[in-house]
Amino acid sequence: MNGCELALGITALASALAAQIEDDDDLSVLAAAVTQFGDTLATIAAWRARCAVEAAKQEATQTNEQNSEQSDSTKQAKGTGDKKT
Repeated sequence: MNGCELALGITALASALAAQIEDDDDLSVLAAAVTQFGDTLATIAAWRARCAVEAAKQEATQTNEQNSEQSDSTKQAKGTGDKKT
């Protein structure tokens, strides 16, 4: 499904619901509730994305630290570590 098909489907659904709800106040309440629902889903998705970025940063930092430690250990084992003179 592409974006246009999605928009068309949502429009058709809204029209079908509106045709069944005769009271404008009820329709307004439903519209507000659906808007809140969508906003809440958007907030959850944004939070998940932020958490995923933070987790990736932490993983990269840990990997870099581990690689650095392994490199230092290898240098010391070979006797090629930095020597102070």
